[in-house]
Amino acid sequence: MKNLFCCIRFSMIMGLLLGLNLTPSVYAGHSEEEVIKKTQTADYNLITGNWDVRLDMSSEDIAKEFKKYLPELDYVLVEEDVDEDNINLTFRGEGDDKLVIKLKPMDKETNVRIRHGLTGSEAKSQQLFSYVYARM
Repeated sequence: MKNLFCCIRFSMIMGLLLGLNLTPSVYAGHSEEEVIKKTQTADYNLITGNWDVRLDMSSEDIAKEFKKYLPELDYVLVEEDVDEDNINLTFRGEGDDKLVIKLKPMDKETNVRIRHGLTGSEAKSQQLFSYVYARM
C-alpha cells in the first residue's frame, strides 16, 4: 500500500514538473495567457498575407523590442526604414526567409503588421510575434 501512494505521488509531481512552461516568467514580460489573448485579437488577410495586431506601446519601443529579440531566432536586420510616422523593419532568416514588420502609430495604439515570406504565413507571423511579445 505504501508503494502505491509513493508511485501516485511521484507521478503527480512529475506531471506537474513536465507541465510547467517557464519561458514567459524567465523574461519577466507578458504572461502566456496575455500572449494568447493578444494573438487572438489579431487579423490575418489571406490575400495580402499580412498579420495585424495593435499594441498599447509607441512604435519606437516596439521596434526596439523586435530588434532585440528576433536575432535570438536567427533573424538578421537588413533594412530599417523610418519616415515621419511609420517604421519598417526587414529581417532575413534561415533559408533567406524575408520578414517584414511595419509599425504604424494610430490614436493611442500602434498597429503592428507582420508578413513572413513571399506570400505570408499566419502561423509563422503569430509565432514570431508571440515570442517577442512574451518578452516585452
